[in-house]
Amino acid sequence: MCGIAGILALSGSRPEADELSRMTDDLAHRGPDGEGQWIEGPIGLGHRRLSIIDLETGHQPMQSTSGRSVISYNGEIYNYRELRESLRETGSVFATGSDTEVILALYETHGIAALKKLSGMFAFALWDREEKRLVLARDRFGIKPLYYTESDGRLIFASRIKALRSVASSVDGISPAAVNAYFLRQYIGGENTIFSGVKRVMPGQVIEVGDSRLKASYFWTPSSERPRRRSTTADRASLKDALSASVRRHLVSDVPVGLFLSGGIDSTLLLSLACGVSGRAPDTFTVDFGTESSSQDAGYARLAANQFGSQHHEIRVGIDECLETLPSIIAHFDQPLADYACLPTLVMSRFARSHVKVVLGGEGADELFGGYKRYRRNLLAETLGPLALRLHHSPPAPLFKDLRRKELLGDAFVASNDLPSERRISDDVRRFATSGPVNAALHTDMRSWLPDNLLSKVDGMSMMASLEARVPYLDPEVVDLAFRFRGLDKVRPFRLKKLLRDVSVTEIPEEILNRPKSGFTVPVNKWFQGQLGQQFREIVLGGSAARSWLNSDAAEKLLTSHQRTGRSGLELWSILVFAWWIELNA
Repeated sequence: MCGIAGILALSGSRPEADELSRMTDDLAHRGPDGEGQWIEGPIGLGHRRLSIIDLETGHQPMQSTSGRSVISYNGEIYNYRELRESLRETGSVFATGSDTEVILALYETHGIAALKKLSGMFAFALWDREEKRLVLARDRFGIKPLYYTESDGRLIFASRIKALRSVASSVDGISPAAVNAYFLRQYIGGENTIFSGVKRVMPGQVIEVGDSRLKASYFWTPSSERPRRRSTTADRASLKDALSASVRRHLVSDVPVGLFLSGGIDSTLLLSLACGVSGRAPDTFTVDFGTESSSQDAGYARLAANQFGSQHHEIRVGIDECLETLPSIIAHFDQPLADYACLPTLVMSRFARSHVKVVLGGEGADELFGGYKRYRRNLLAETLGPLALRLHHSPPAPLFKDLRRKELLGDAFVASNDLPSERRISDDVRRFATSGPVNAALHTDMRSWLPDNLLSKVDGMSMMASLEARVPYLDPEVVDLAFRFRGLDKVRPFRLKKLLRDVSVTEIPEEILNRPKSGFTVPVNKWFQGQLGQQFREIVLGGSAARSWLNSDAAEKLLTSHQRTGRSGLELWSILVFAWWIELNA
């Protein structure tokens, strides 16, 4: 994986080498294996490389063999070999074996339409030297990040907001709407970010900049068509074949590949399929926080590892180690993110990085196949039809509903209905209504919760450890097939992810197949009744820079209640992360 950066002069000053160096310095963890930059006239591109494919010749920014286009690219294109062969048949010439050069040739052959042919995770900036046009693009599902801002007559873009801030002069204003979105959903969704002047390129979006004009469009949008028939054994076999093919593609690498193993269905199925397509098990990694639920997860992970003969690596961590890690995590965040699974993700990423350079993970399975309890309400709507219209889509419960959020934020409060990120979710609910209540909910989560929370967490924490994380469930063919199945095929009253379980029945141990949903658990409720509660008092209640945003009386009231009930860990975590982030970053 890599980090990209660049500056395009619209009417302002042209980019300088030292500016690009400052930007790429902020991306060093994303690409410790190499650094490069390319400057010509109004455009400057920077790059930091984590070498995975074509270790010797895949350096960037890369210029096409024709000399027409130059690219700075972050990601992996899993069908690049097939694309390269088809391009060769039409006369393209390649000087390297990298997927980067394939993107250049594909663009010069097909233009923007080339993006539809790419299967993989990517964010890139491509400069067309003939057309004097900049192209910014991000993969269908938002696996890789890309941000941009306009400042002093220049368009500045990068894999991280921190890199933008190193050269842009107008991005530091905190957005009240974004702060409210964060406390509503535990992440900041949509194109807007915590900084008023910074936007993110959206999943499946391409931004073209020429003649000082910016044009945004989508090269891919999901289908809202509703499946019409009951699935068959052949349909499920096709899905399993697609998953196997995806895993095969995701294992392609010139460096060792491992797997994050939670002991649940998603990661265990990936392990089984990896064994099937490669003839050997990848190294597996898990974390144990020493609690009963965490130790159970670790036990199931050991069971799966033994079943498939993987070299299994397990790390056990306690609260002291987590508290030592927490400040560096929050300082690393481009914007606040209240998913406490950042802790095990970073711990495992650092642990895995001492053994491998690439890992597979199970992100996307819950959103494709119905892994959350809230989807049962959508199932009721699917069963009862118009009688259950209100249950048609039930997004994740708000972290802080409007009344409690108003108490916490005071004058900074913005009502939910006025937040752009919430309006986008509502628009998606209406847009995908024709796909049926369950699939509509899955589609909506695929476009908000998944990219803006889960994938942002995985990319941020794995890249913090200079580790490439790949997500085989988010293969275009797998996603397309998954949404051809009815909601009833995926969710049943007492059986979530039924379709994936059906596909897994001959692949994974019965004990794992039938266990309740779990994940990498973090005992924050317990921690806030002890050491983390004291940390909260020091950071949030002790004169933090966030006092201008937060009502400390409301925060202290919540902490006091939690000391008695132990039920507000996530809310306290979100407040702590925000206050600490403001102190370290704003």
